[in-house]
Amino acid sequence: MFIAASYTPWTTIAGYNITASHYVIPIWGIATFGIFFSFYTKAKTHPGVELTMYVVEGVLPAVFLYLQVIQQVGYTIELHQVALGGFWFLSGIIFFKLDGTLPFAHAIWHIFVFLGTYYHSLALIHLLQKNGAINIKESLILH
Repeated sequence: MFIAASYTPWTTIAGYNITASHYVIPIWGIATFGIFFSFYTKAKTHPGVELTMYVVEGVLPAVFLYLQVIQQVGYTIELHQVALGGFWFLSGIIFFKLDGTLPFAHAIWHIFVFLGTYYHSLALIHLLQKNGAINIKESLILH
């Protein structure tokens, strides 16, 4: 849910010419399917499916977003922050796969997901500040 939620603002309010439904529906569709899949199968019988959903949800929207934004406005620091968020999502896979074998692996994985979400949120705040949509003192934003 963190991952889907962190991409949604980019596709709905970021100010780029992006058709939101092309991104929001698949992202949240994968997240919703993942919830039901995990609930009904406990993901024990198909561990590769859960991992594939996680990777697709974490990487595919970033790639499409990156390609669309680069074509429209060129490179921005916000894209770097989105990429950094994606790095944290992907780095957490190690602990995602160690769940059940390493104590607290699932909790550690959630820390990585939080960091990815943090950088996506930071990028969106910077973008909205740059466009004059919000005014937040720089001292309040952690870099």
